[in-house]
Amino acid sequence: MNAHSYRTFLNRSSTGYVPQDRSQVQTRCLRLLSKYYLFLVCFALHSRPDLMVAWNFIGTKLIMKARRGSVSIESFKFDGSFHYTYQGCMMETREDNTLGKYWECLIEKDSPIKSYRGEFPARTKTRAYFFEDQWFNLLIPSEPIGKRKMIAYANISTPAYVQCHKELSSERLIWIDLDLDLIVLEDFFALVDDEDEFLEHIGLMNYPNWLVSKARIGLARAVELYESREFPFSDLS
Repeated sequence: MNAHSYRTFLNRSSTGYVPQDRSQVQTRCLRLLSKYYLFLVCFALHSRPDLMVAWNFIGTKLIMKARRGSVSIESFKFDGSFHYTYQGCMMETREDNTLGKYWECLIEKDSPIKSYRGEFPARTKTRAYFFEDQWFNLLIPSEPIGKRKMIAYANISTPAYVQCHKELSSERLIWIDLDLDLIVLEDFFALVDDEDEFLEHIGLMNYPNWLVSKARIGLARAVELYESREFPFSDLS
């Protein structure tokens, strides 16, 4: 499947587009393909890094116009397994001169969070920044959280994208977690977390070399932005 065919398939399956003239069998096939949408994205990332063009094309085509509205924020691991999902409010879609397009979301306190570890409520109100072209995203709680008193948490990840369902009038903001995290503590000490998990998953999940490189670049970029207190770390004081 070439990049053009891949883009066409993902646009049709993810937006609910259906040809006007189709049989019942074709309808079932489209639904089945849509169900395995994430699997195909992971496969494309694994086997064809050049198909990241298609990934970003989807994000550009399906992006919602800047407005407040509910969005399901969902993350998965590289092998397609479930990671996290929670509801947020899409506050704004903006363009940064350096980092490109991003989505700013708000997660309210006590919002239900489902994770691979179980379900629990959000401990505090949190602002989140997801980028279309950057290999990290950032969560900034309104107050320090956890035993380590974290004031910022950057997930190293694939670029995020928004998947729109026209028929349901809903959006999903999706990204793939790449294990590494940059954590900023209350005393402004920053540390890199889950390096052991990252090294383990390189083998277990068969990360291709280019993906390992992108993850390290994403981490270095997040560290650089934090140390210089540039956006999105500029509000930390």
